[in-house]
Amino acid sequence: MTLAQSIMLGILYFLANSNLTMISYVTIYRPLVGGFITGLILGDPVTGTMVGATINMMFIGFISAGGALPSDMALAGILGTALAITGGLDANAALAIAVPLGLLGTLVWVGRMTFDSFFNRWTDKIVASGSLKGLWLPTIWIPQLFLFCITGIPVMLACYFGADAVANVINALGSTVMGVLFTIGGIMPALGIAITLKFIFKGDNKPFFFLGFLLAAYSGLSMIGIGFFSLLIALIYTQVISHIDEAKAAAASSDEEFGFDLGDDDSEDAPEVALTEEEAKPSKKLSKNSLIRSFFTWEWSYQACYNYENMQAGCFLDAMAPAINELYADDPEEYKRACARHFEFYNIENTTGGAVLGLVLAMEEQRASGQDVTEDAIRSVKTGLMGPLSGIGDSTVQGVILPLALSFAISMAQDGSPVPVVIYVIFMAAVQLGLAWFMFNLGYKQGSNAIIDLLESGTFKNAIAAAGILGCTVMGALIVNYVSCSCAIQIPQGSDMFSVQTGFLDVICPGLLPLLVTLLAYKLVEKGWSSVKVLGVLVLIAIVGNLCGILA
Repeated sequence: MTLAQSIMLGILYFLANSNLTMISYVTIYRPLVGGFITGLILGDPVTGTMVGATINMMFIGFISAGGALPSDMALAGILGTALAITGGLDANAALAIAVPLGLLGTLVWVGRMTFDSFFNRWTDKIVASGSLKGLWLPTIWIPQLFLFCITGIPVMLACYFGADAVANVINALGSTVMGVLFTIGGIMPALGIAITLKFIFKGDNKPFFFLGFLLAAYSGLSMIGIGFFSLLIALIYTQVISHIDEAKAAAASSDEEFGFDLGDDDSEDAPEVALTEEEAKPSKKLSKNSLIRSFFTWEWSYQACYNYENMQAGCFLDAMAPAINELYADDPEEYKRACARHFEFYNIENTTGGAVLGLVLAMEEQRASGQDVTEDAIRSVKTGLMGPLSGIGDSTVQGVILPLALSFAISMAQDGSPVPVVIYVIFMAAVQLGLAWFMFNLGYKQGSNAIIDLLESGTFKNAIAAAGILGCTVMGALIVNYVSCSCAIQIPQGSDMFSVQTGFLDVICPGLLPLLVTLLAYKLVEKGWSSVKVLGVLVLIAIVGNLCGILA
């Protein structure tokens, strides 16, 4: 591997962690995309795509929530693919190497979250000074420079000096060790599927998981065909359930007795209107330029100085800076107070979190205009919506939309074609930025009631239900295509050998062993086992099964 290639791979890993592209977390950070770009850099995009797709199956259901990172899939995808290409490994062996790399990458995450806390002292001084000039240094650029030092430089060195060493080690390994690695790599995708099932394998969705598995095992349909079929089933099912619920509600309402109390206009219970519509409009309005800058600053830097002390506080203050400068430039005391209240603990999923940013901007407009919007009210909005919107964002975007989009792209990229990767990148960029912009405008223009109404609306709930059905069906089909586990036992039968796999298990149901392994992983995840512990169980099964001649 050349020095130039090593430098480019180091920069790629840094960009995957930095989010300076605004869509890094849903694109480059995923091994499917990272592997493809790694292949491009090394001159073999086909192998890069295939290896990246296989590695991504292991991480398809991994969710980073609340500042926790179960494994660094970017390091696994980029460095794992690079070592696979330079060492001549196939996809399953590459996956077996990528898994420990992902676990090693968590040290980078912990180091980043720990040392970024020190930059808060610099930000404290800026906030106390009454001017946000230079805020970008401790909240964006210096933390990003530190991030490059602990991500980009080590990967550069590992690629430049480690590729040949890895190739020599692989050549020195015997067939037994390589066989164990192949078995481990074949079983690993079961964990990614199991983690995804934790969020969607529930209630009415469960039968659709087995439907997807049986369709893939017996129908011969491609993943694209199964995807369209499951989408149609999900839409029909949610429509039928919706009509049944409406019929039940109508029947229940017809059985009730109705009474009407018209009251009178002077009732003491009637709500008073504190302000007329014209009076409620803030006299200070943020410019369109400030609003756009706030939105894109948030999407660009929401994890620029992510730390254990106050999580995204500095990033949120960065996003609020254009508004604070515009609204409170003539009021130094209020300027300082605004800086202080937006440099308090804050942590939210960035896509749905745009709604809080928009809503807070609207409240700051009203406060700057002299309306009765207290600091406690602004803090309450941030803390009150932080949890629910994070839960919706993590479970919907990371738990449903991302795995579904990845599953389709991975299934279509089996032959190494880059087209599915490009389509995936365009789709996820549109989803993330489009949804974030929608939520931002919803919060700014409509307020908290509109956000709550959206989350509680029947349309939103039906969409989530349909996504769950679609996800279960696709996850069932992915077991047949990506979890590789077969029985190696052969029983003497006269002059021939009876294969337990082909003569017994495949007769009962093709793909039965991969299904059982995946269900085992799911049950352990459901019981609260950490992904690392479940990973250890699967590795142990693979090693013992292969060495004892039980698993091929």
